[in-house]
Amino acid sequence: MASIDECISLLSGPSDERRFVGLLLVAKLLPSEDCSSALRIWEAIGSSFLKRMLLPVTSAAQVRGPEPSKDKIELHLMSCSVATAVLNSLCRFENISKLDQILEFLPLISQVWRNRARLKRWALHSGNEIIKGIFQDILGVFLATSSGSEQGKKKTVEHNGMEVALWALEEWKGDRNQIILMATSLVSNLLEGNALDRINLLQGNDAGISEAVQSISQLLVLGFDKGSPSSEKSEETDKVDPAMLQLEALHALLLIFPLPLPQAENVRDDLIGSQSEWWGRVRLGLTSILQSKTTLVQRHSALQLAAAMTELMGSDWLVKPYGEKIDSNDLMFFRLVVEIVSIEVPVLLRDVVEPSDVESMVEKMAETSISGQYEEEGPSAMEGGVPLPSMGRPSSSSQSESPPPKQDKILSETRRSAALRTLPICFWLIEAVLDVLTASENLLEEMTTGPPVCGLVSPMDDAVALRTINSITEIIGHVLEYVSEWKKLASEGKAQDDCLLVACSRCVGRFLADIPIAHMEAVKTCCEVLVRCGDMHEGVEFMTPGLLQLTGGEDAKVWSNLCSRKPIFDAILERAGFLCKQSAASVSTQIASGNDHSSMAIYSESKMGMLFHLLANIVLGVTDSAFQSDAPMSVKVMEAAIEWFKKRMGYADVDVLLVVALVSALFVKGVHEQGEVTDQSEKLVEEALECVLNAVEIGHKGLVANEVVFQQECGDTWERLVHFMTTLIEVNPKALSQAKTHIYIQNGIRQFDSEGVACVEDVSWQLLLKTIQMGDTHM
Repeated sequence: MASIDECISLLSGPSDERRFVGLLLVAKLLPSEDCSSALRIWEAIGSSFLKRMLLPVTSAAQVRGPEPSKDKIELHLMSCSVATAVLNSLCRFENISKLDQILEFLPLISQVWRNRARLKRWALHSGNEIIKGIFQDILGVFLATSSGSEQGKKKTVEHNGMEVALWALEEWKGDRNQIILMATSLVSNLLEGNALDRINLLQGNDAGISEAVQSISQLLVLGFDKGSPSSEKSEETDKVDPAMLQLEALHALLLIFPLPLPQAENVRDDLIGSQSEWWGRVRLGLTSILQSKTTLVQRHSALQLAAAMTELMGSDWLVKPYGEKIDSNDLMFFRLVVEIVSIEVPVLLRDVVEPSDVESMVEKMAETSISGQYEEEGPSAMEGGVPLPSMGRPSSSSQSESPPPKQDKILSETRRSAALRTLPICFWLIEAVLDVLTASENLLEEMTTGPPVCGLVSPMDDAVALRTINSITEIIGHVLEYVSEWKKLASEGKAQDDCLLVACSRCVGRFLADIPIAHMEAVKTCCEVLVRCGDMHEGVEFMTPGLLQLTGGEDAKVWSNLCSRKPIFDAILERAGFLCKQSAASVSTQIASGNDHSSMAIYSESKMGMLFHLLANIVLGVTDSAFQSDAPMSVKVMEAAIEWFKKRMGYADVDVLLVVALVSALFVKGVHEQGEVTDQSEKLVEEALECVLNAVEIGHKGLVANEVVFQQECGDTWERLVHFMTTLIEVNPKALSQAKTHIYIQNGIRQFDSEGVACVEDVSWQLLLKTIQMGDTHM
């Protein structure tokens, strides 16, 4: 083979023929040379000669001109092939791929790709098979420039790098070759780094991204889908190590998901509505990873993608069946996720408190608990393991013929930071598992009353459901132990400002919403921490569904007294006021834009309604006389609640309006019992009573319109509200005076007087009217 010096002599000319021969030799010689030799070759070639070789494919005059003869076609294809091959070989060296002279070739390389239809036509006419090599070299150049420097990445995007990668994934869909590997790597390179750039790329290539996801998902099941057409097709191509393809596929999907919304709404809609079962291939691929003897990084990355998939497809993706009902194969992944999360959570929590090198322990637990557990239920696991990257992590890869896997930086991070990043993913999956269990239980009820409306098509096996509940209950026990440990460290001044507490609060709150009686003593110990964590005591919202059941259950007084403690009750009040202000402000904006029924407003008011129900339960259930006589409802909360009520009186859900009015009545009751009335509180009492009376009117109208539905949805709140208004009228002259001047109440009294009964035989309503009639006598 010719030496470097001989090649450089040929490249120096003087004729183009000598240069062309030199390029042919260089294309074969470069892969084995070092960077210094490559730089000498690049200096000898120069950019002008390579650009001339690309002219037949890139020149507008050449493209628009008449079709060349067969001999010229072969010459043009050879010139283009050699030029792109040399550029690709040179770009393997990072010092060269960053050169401005190399970046100047990107518009020409992009033009070659844009003229791909002509290249394909030429290849068909000449019987030449080099066309695939040209496109592979184009991908190689883009892959090198995108990873060489930020400027190179910017230029790659500018000159259709993402479009080229997405096109290649679709063009060679199902193959397992170098082009697919390079295209997947290019997608990853371009999506890494700046979040805004990632959003713009996803938004600007929505159709291609959705197709790419479906193509990339096939790479996750390499080696496991033995009978697929793609596996047969790959025998005819330059196959790549399946583990490397699987790695690159996982890396790319972790950079695509979760999708940024609303910018990538089109991608989301395309994927959800796709007839392709790409979601099943993702699940099968993740099953193979989780079944095998993998590293921590592999497992955590697989869990991360699983969490992103549940966010996109819904929690039922964990068990979504291929057929008409859920079978053992559909449940395999669900059970694997529960098993692995059960192993990971306690270890990760310990890492947060006391970071230590426990990888060997986790590996041993995983091997004994998981490996081989489901061997008879699915495909055999992949031997060995390749480190997998985590979403959003920058990487750099040299562009050799077979690009090496991304080097994962998680191994150099502290155990604590890795745990803090992975635990929220585990908690998200726990919530998804609970959603599946709840949907399965609901489906059993729906099957007896009508067609199912939840995501599942068949209920889960009772034995599987019971084992899952036991596993999740055990996990929550570990979470509560961590919170208790954090509380102890905080009392000693040793606890860190831990953002994980919010995630713990959300996870525990979601669990208590379904199983409120579990870990009751531990919940009592940790309640204050879980409620008060986060900005503006965000933990209150997460804990409210469970506390609402506990303060309304058999031990209502115990839990009401617990929640009436000042740190907890103040946090609940503060969050209630915050939600009222937030909802009122968003309502004003929506009304101004002509949209006062948005899903966001409904969701916000639903949370607010639950929180006010909790406030009512606490005040009504508490046995502490000092608490009862101390006007427990904050003035600030009532001001915000009254403002919200005025704005949403004609639009919000009736039950929410009634419970806000109930709390208003309790506020008035507290002020009256306290006995000290200021100008501010007197005005607020008047406004609160007006809210109560308006709510009574709204409630009674709903009762008249459809008594059965009203009683099902609002019956308890209605009875409590009317009862407390009746009580206030008996003892508070101000309440009696306002009630007698309320028009709807006046009409109800007149009808009561004329007919002797109320138009709807509701005992609470009749008692209220009768109490108002007799008010003067009582006073």
